[in-house]
Amino acid sequence: TCKSFKMDYYGSVANDLHLASREATLNSIVHRNAYIDSETINTSHDFMTYGDLKAETIVFNFSGEVEGDTTIKAKTLNFINSNGNDTVKCFIKGDLNYSTPSKLEIADSIVNGETTYSIYQEEKQAKPVFSIKDFIIKLITFVLYVFIIVWLFVLFAKDYSNMDRPITVKNVFSALGIGLLSILCVIILSILLLITSIGSRLALVLIVAYILVLLLATPLFVLDIARALRGKLNFFVLTLLLALGVFIISQLPYIGGLFLFLFKVTGTGRLIKYIISKKSMLHYKEKEKNKTKQSK
Repeated sequence: TCKSFKMDYYGSVANDLHLASREATLNSIVHRNAYIDSETINTSHDFMTYGDLKAETIVFNFSGEVEGDTTIKAKTLNFINSNGNDTVKCFIKGDLNYSTPSKLEIADSIVNGETTYSIYQEEKQAKPVFSIKDFIIKLITFVLYVFIIVWLFVLFAKDYSNMDRPITVKNVFSALGIGLLSILCVIILSILLLITSIGSRLALVLIVAYILVLLLATPLFVLDIARALRGKLNFFVLTLLLALGVFIISQLPYIGGLFLFLFKVTGTGRLIKYIISKKSMLHYKEKEKNKTKQSK
């Protein structure tokens, strides 16, 4: 696979040639079969393959010799058997199966075997089919995932769920920055730890811990928003509605994936800020406790 492939007179391929490129120029020998998928293919009279030739292209300018069968699918196919007043080699010893938009007049001297024509049909990339069933399954899975984690935190992590964490533009951008920085730091630290045999286990622990943080990030950011918007609506009903809204936006073309990524990264940043502040608070309380003991 390459952008441009050129095989000159002094080059050759001892076995099969499998080639995918934008442009292919072949001027030498392929000792077995040639399979070419390129936008443009040019072969000179020095080109030869001892096996079969299969080519799919937009433009194919063919000269040379094929000892086996030839299959060509092209929008434009030219058999070049002359150069000015000179005759150049352009010969297919086996059968020719070709597909072009219209049937070509091919001289008998070019093809020794049978010639079969089929109309060229451009393959269209299949567009993804929207499935309501898949959409509903994904929706239910996402909403349940968010709701269950929020519910568990409300039940068993009251310090987090009851803490007011204001959502302002400044806080959101700060959390987004911390989240992006955390991704970079985890990648760099993991690589550095994996280089050393001692640190490989630490790298694994770090990666697993960060994956856990990422899994919690989206539901806990939804929890924070629900707390900030709580009013007449029940907290859990609001959580379900927010999870539904996040999922629907995430499914929008072009912007959905970016939105979900930024939402998750921001949630990650907010969770990391909470962990750091919680640790600092515990350290402060421990310090104050020690001071009290010393004063007594």
